[in-house]
Amino acid sequence: MGLIWPNLTFGQEPLTEAKNLGKKIWESLPQALRKVTGQAGDFLKKLYFSIFDFLKKRVFPWIGERIGGEIERKEKKLQIELKKETKEMKEGTKEIGKDLWQRLKQLLK
Repeated sequence: MGLIWPNLTFGQEPLTEAKNLGKKIWESLPQALRKVTGQAGDFLKKLYFSIFDFLKKRVFPWIGERIGGEIERKEKKLQIELKKETKEMKEGTKEIGKDLWQRLKQLLK
């Protein structure tokens, strides 16, 4: 049996070796995690800036071209409608003013 599994003994020595190995792994774990998260953080930061750069150079101008033309067309329509509305309001206030003046005249008679 010793030839097949030579390290398999039931003594105290393998347990202390396993304990020391576990202790070394446990102590080196925080440092390894910091290193991995630092590398991941650098990667994610580069990924974020490259995606934002792509959006800024390619996507945002494209959207601006599409939306900008539509905004200009709607702005012209809105200006025309605004002029119509202001004209109608001016005419309406003149009529209201005339009506009020006529009513006041009738009351004073």
